Amino acid sequence: MYKLILSDLDETLLVNHHVPDFNRNAISRARKKGVKFAVATGRAFNMIPEILEELGTYNQEDEYSICFNGALIVEHKDQNIIYFNGLDYDLCSKLFEYGRSLDVCVLIFTLDCCYIFHADSDEVERKTVQKAPFKVIEDYDMTFLKDDKIAKILFMKRDMDFLMKLKNRMETVFENVSFAFSSNRYIEMNAKEVNKGEGLHWLCHHLGIKESETIAIGDNYNDVSMIKEAGLGCCVRSSRDDVKRISDYVCKHDYGDGAVKEVIEKDTWIIDGNYGSSMEMRMQACDTVFFLDYPVDVCIQGIYDRVGRVRTDMPWVEDEVDKDLIEFVKNYEKEDRPEVLNLLSKYKGKDIHIFHTRKDAKTYLESFK
Repeated sequence: MYKLILSDLDETLLVNHHVPDFNRNAISRARKKGVKFAVATGRAFNMIPEILEELGTYNQEDEYSICFNGALIVEHKDQNIIYFNGLDYDLCSKLFEYGRSLDVCVLIFTLDCCYIFHADSDEVERKTVQKAPFKVIEDYDMTFLKDDKIAKILFMKRDMDFLMKLKNRMETVFENVSFAFSSNRYIEMNAKEVNKGEGLHWLCHHLGIKESETIAIGDNYNDVSMIKEAGLGCCVRSSRDDVKRISDYVCKHDYGDGAVKEVIEKDTWIIDGNYGSSMEMRMQACDTVFFLDYPVDVCIQGIYDRVGRVRTDMPWVEDEVDKDLIEFVKNYEKEDRPEVLNLLSKYKGKDIHIFHTRKDAKTYLESFK
């Protein structure tokens, strides 16, 4: 059973900078079953409180976010920083100077603010929409950040071919830097060995969870490390081909129509019936139990009503009442029901739903519309 789900934000979990209902509802159902959900993003923590509010985890104990591509891990309660591996000022300064002569917008993220150099109007608008605390710096000078905690530096250009070639050149010059791409516009630079996969590894160790018990979903190159590290690594349908190749599962849906929901609900199954010999085995393996604890007369009437009816769940049409089934139902309350109730008590940690009338079941089903 998976115990932790990690999701990228942009072009994965979010639609128009918000968590859509179909993802939020799927996440809520997973969390009710004891599965933890954490975001793994390149964003700063101070850019995501509204998103965490939508998820219901903001300022909650034992809820976590991986930020700055793994450079920062925060427990949400009181914004408690439990891990930070920032970029050395001298190294950041060298990267900054490298970008001076390039036709790129340069962004430096500290824990508290994003500083934009060679400002691009589209990028300024993007940061405004993302609700990022930012400042546009007119002079190409970062010395005022010497005593600040720097998380990462980015070069922005809406030309991925250019950025990929730039990365190849820079890797020969800067050996102590982790490079990644995101949003089809950024080359992101963190301290060596900082990435989302290492963030996943660190958080798993902190929570006492095995990497094999995790799911990760993303869309771009800065998600590759966590997709590889997770027990089940997934990507959305519109991911680049080389991201798809390293994924265990490629979603049929894109981020805008439910990729995260698809992944959460992927490994689901239903076993129907009162098969006593396998009842406890099924209780052990499942996460949800539905017990239709209807009165005997209702069940017997149901047996009569299905004679001559075509049913989608049965490959045949019954042409007479099954007398053995009638006898089973009459004896069920005394012979079988007590054992079912004992098992429900034994496995009370499961998500158990008991319906005593057809109306109860109908009301439950209608709650999902």
